[in-house]
Amino acid sequence: MEEIRTVALPEMLAARENRVYRQQALLAKYHAPLVCFTMNIAGPVKNDELIRRGFAYGCKQLEETLQREKMPILHKEITSAATGNEAFYLVQTDALRLKMATSEIEDASPMARLFDMDVLDGGGEKLERWGRQILVRPDPQAIWETPHANRGWKNAQGRYHRSSTGGGHWDKEKLPEQWQMRYRDLTFQCKPMNFKHTGLFPEQAVNWDFAREKIEQAGRPIRVLNLFAYTGAASVACAKSGASVCHVDAAKGMVAWAKENAKVSGLADAPIRWIVDDCAKFVEREIRRGKTYDAIIMDPPSYGRGPSGEVWKLEENLYPFVELVSRVLSDNPLFFIINSYTTGLAPSVMRYLTETIVSKKYGGCTRSDELGLPVRDTGLALPCGATCRWTKEKP
Repeated sequence: MEEIRTVALPEMLAARENRVYRQQALLAKYHAPLVCFTMNIAGPVKNDELIRRGFAYGCKQLEETLQREKMPILHKEITSAATGNEAFYLVQTDALRLKMATSEIEDASPMARLFDMDVLDGGGEKLERWGRQILVRPDPQAIWETPHANRGWKNAQGRYHRSSTGGGHWDKEKLPEQWQMRYRDLTFQCKPMNFKHTGLFPEQAVNWDFAREKIEQAGRPIRVLNLFAYTGAASVACAKSGASVCHVDAAKGMVAWAKENAKVSGLADAPIRWIVDDCAKFVEREIRRGKTYDAIIMDPPSYGRGPSGEVWKLEENLYPFVELVSRVLSDNPLFFIINSYTTGLAPSVMRYLTETIVSKKYGGCTRSDELGLPVRDTGLALPCGATCRWTKEKP
């Protein structure tokens, strides 16, 4: 017969401290998001046969979800002690997508109140200058040891702190609610947002410059379609060089923000269509209407849900989506750009996809590469995602 032991508070506190040490060690070793699964058990008995069965059921649900969502498990550890059961899963995906998956398990399971699935994100922090503002934000790619000699680490106006339950919060007492960033002749409104963002991805400047150069050299009117267009930096850049732009995003707040960016860049009256809609449904309607575009830019999310509960998974939906969007290209297209911030989606994958859909029909040239930001102190670059560009002209 199993001997059931009660545990006191000091043992539970020591177990929690050991769990934190193990989490830190695993994050440092694998540099990937971590799910730490435990159970919320009231009372002095934290482990017995019934509790272990419930824990095993939770592990099974988690592993089945990861397999179904195509999130490979890099490493798994399961321990059992009088203080409770613990499972550690290192997963090859991004932390936000992983948190959404674990939240669905906790919400849907009949044992939801007992399950505690924390998602922790690996990586270090980056010190950034945003105009006059100095920010410190976590970055999963910054896995190296960074000397904190620069006084900005201590004097930053804003710092984003990660939470063990996913997401996090800003320490922004010294940070204005909103400020402006300038790039060449463009102006953008920035402000601290949920999940560490500021409304602008400066590594995309290479694509803004690329698009503007192509538009200005075209010698003809250019129509640009910007999908998953966010706060409109690419839309504003293209319009500044004389293109007519159709800006599409499903989030009403993001489209309003994009309009403000156009206004502060002197483009309030520029030929930009502002569309709040599901991108795929909008493209389908444009196909039925016979509308075409000379250039397309897209920055699809890793994971999301449509207005009617439709699930978007980049690995499953990107190919058919690009195939769909290619049908609104004009007979004389100028360029086609795909960006991705999804962990594990290599630039070469996007190139292969673009070659088999766009190049197959129009010829031309496809290039893909990592996006990055220059690091002043080392002269190196911090990886920030991937991009793929197709152009009609061959090199």
